[in-house]
Parts: sequence; structure tokens; C-alpha cells
Amino acid sequence: MKHLSFSEISSFLDGELDEREKKKIEDHLILCDKCKKTFNLLKEIDSVIVEGAPQWVNDNFLDSLNLTEKKEKRFGFSVKKLALGMVAFLILTLPVIGILRTSYEEKINKEFQILIEEHETMGIEGVAPIKW
Repeated sequence: MKHLSFSEISSFLDGELDEREKKKIEDHLILCDKCKKTFNLLKEIDSVIVEGAPQWVNDNFLDSLNLTEKKEKRFGFSVKKLALGMVAFLILTLPVIGILRTSYEEKINKEFQILIEEHETMGIEGVAPIKW
């Protein structure tokens, strides 16, 4: 006879099995004394842990752990990783933006210089280049 694994007994105790698996383990526990002893030991350990923990751990703390797990599953990514990615993006793009801005500023100043020269030749004064 093949004995039940710790994982199978633990899942049975936690109510995580479907009806077919649950029935299979119940039948096995009736026939196998070794697995029944393991089951009873795990059941006793479970009850000591649950009874020995403060009530706030049983309710609020475990619920908050579940919420955290659900949030990560819902988004599929860590908020910390997203923030780190955004910072890396900014660090890499700011120099490019600075270069483009400088290039654009030079182009505008050249165009204004041309306008100033045209106005001066037409006798219009008082137009000054834009200072960034």
C-alpha cells in the first residue's frame, strides 16, 4: 500500500481537495494506521498553531496576506519593479531630451537671427533673439 504524502494530508486538512480526492484520502485513512497517525499529528499541530496564535493574526493578518497575494496576481507585476523601470527610463531619456532641446534652441535662435537681419535691412529695430 502506498502511503499518503505530507502534501496530500496537509491539503486534505486545509480543505483544498475536490470531492473525489477527498474521498480517496478518507478511504485510505480508514485502512492505513501509519497515515492515520500522521494525519492526527498534523491535525493536532494545526489546532495548536491556530489556538495559540492571537486572534488578530488569525483574522486581520491572514486576510491582509491574502489581499497582497491577490493584488500581485491581479496586476501581474510588482509596483516596485514598475517604479524602478520608470526611473531607469527617465535616466536614459533625459540626456536625449537635453540634446534635442539644445538642438532645437540653436535652430530657433538661428531663425530669429535671420529675422533680425531681415528687419534691420528693412529699417525695423528692436527685435532681440529669445534667451532660453
